[in-house]
Amino acid sequence: MRRLLQPGRRTILALLAGLVTVGASSAPAQQVPGRLAPGGGPGPGDEALGVAASYDPERVRTLMLSIHGFTLAQLNAVSTDVPEILMTLADDGGELMLVRRQSIKGMRLYPTEPLLTFIGDRVDQAPLGLKRLYLSSLGGFAASDPAGVTTLMEQALDDPDITVRYAALNLASKLGSTQEVQSILQTRLSVEPDGGLRGSIERQLAGN
Repeated sequence: MRRLLQPGRRTILALLAGLVTVGASSAPAQQVPGRLAPGGGPGPGDEALGVAASYDPERVRTLMLSIHGFTLAQLNAVSTDVPEILMTLADDGGELMLVRRQSIKGMRLYPTEPLLTFIGDRVDQAPLGLKRLYLSSLGGFAASDPAGVTTLMEQALDDPDITVRYAALNLASKLGSTQEVQSILQTRLSVEPDGGLRGSIERQLAGN
């Protein structure tokens, strides 16, 4: 009789062990609020947090180093006053260039007047690579302050470096085909020395 019962016991124990395993695997893993994943990437709980509770520049800096990039939700999850931190990082000449570049890219996510003023004060004198990034980030401000962005776009179209002028033309596309933008492009077309850029301006004026 004991030999006949033993297989049954093993079967029951196996079934119970399976239930425990299923229960453990289906339970949600606990996440540390706002945790950054290894390598500087955002932790899986970050986006659910919405807004961080404290000012933490170092965590924003870590996110700038992430190979996965970042989103507005992730930035807001790691610190308060993110725009202020982005300006500080972008302006720090002793900081890693990657951090400075990513900080400038992040500015487009916060189209506020202080950030637009910050970019406007620096774009003309910035190193070439950063200048192009500032112009690219200004695309995020086109809807909130088209007049301010248009002024900066017009100034950049006169830059001696052709790559900056191309960046300015790309920025013009973010502003739409307003009469003022069309007029600025027409004026630039009449004096632009580069044939390739003239062709790009003509196509943009034609809506292509």
